[in-house]
Amino acid sequence: MTRRALFTGGLALAALAGCRIEGEDPLASFGGGFDPLRHDAGTLAPAHLDGPLRMAVPPYYAEELAAGSAQALERYLEVACGFEVTLSASAAYDQGVVRQLAAGELDVAELSPYQYADAVRMRAPLVPLAATVTNGSSSYGSYLVVRAGSPLRTIDDLRGGKRVRVALVAPLSTSGYALPLAFLIDHGIRLGTDVELIVSGGHSASVTALLDGRVDVAAVSSDLLIGSVGLAGPLTVLAKVGRLPNDVVVARADLDPAALSLVQHALLRLSIHDAAARSALRAFTPVDGFVPVPQGYYDGVLALAERAARLPPPPVRALEPAPLEGGGAK
Repeated sequence: MTRRALFTGGLALAALAGCRIEGEDPLASFGGGFDPLRHDAGTLAPAHLDGPLRMAVPPYYAEELAAGSAQALERYLEVACGFEVTLSASAAYDQGVVRQLAAGELDVAELSPYQYADAVRMRAPLVPLAATVTNGSSSYGSYLVVRAGSPLRTIDDLRGGKRVRVALVAPLSTSGYALPLAFLIDHGIRLGTDVELIVSGGHSASVTALLDGRVDVAAVSSDLLIGSVGLAGPLTVLAKVGRLPNDVVVARADLDPAALSLVQHALLRLSIHDAAARSALRAFTPVDGFVPVPQGYYDGVLALAERAARLPPPPVRALEPAPLEGGGAK
């Protein structure tokens, strides 16, 4: 990944000071919450597509897709929609997937909050279909973590010009990039002086680099910590950065309206409260279900993207490759 690619989307994080997304979950205002099993879109017209509905999911699903664990979810959506569905993983946390949607190369995609906000800022022709509910919540957190036993114990320990190595994910990762950098700036941490910013390309890559000593701090999402890493052993929370709305599933605006309605209905009915849906979801993803997107739900993230676009990007470098076992190549 080149430096130019890393900065795609105008993410100048010096602009993020004072823009942390905290407070109550906006979906809490829904009276009694949202019950997917009671969602009824009424009578939906059948849709015809020339080929399968092409849906992209974030890059952290690549290994699961390669292992075939998405097949149950594809079949579930196919039965619900009445046409073939194929899932693929986007290559990176950038706007490539948005460009594919605009070009008609994809039909539906799950975007990070910042990907979506940046696409809205750029007036990309997208229709939000549903927001995800993960690990029992419609929002998720961003954390700065260190290895257990690290001398870094609080955010104050990053000061002093020590150039502490901080692993970030990619510019359009909200919990792994945008929010952590806003948090660092809000707390007076000097980018490039107190900390050295290192882009890993993925949450798991950041954690791996932390555990093998290539970085001192990693920015990660709460979903990763809950779902696969855990904090009981090798990791300790240095700081809780903030919370934000979960990912959003969008469709290209020129998708056949009947197909769009069917996909949205299928997503809003997809829930772990239903046995068949639970089996399809749990084989592939930590997502519990989907909810409608309230008006203004992503406005806080959009404000970050709009302000960030006006300033130059922060200094970053790419993550060094992991050391080879045995000390060198054979």
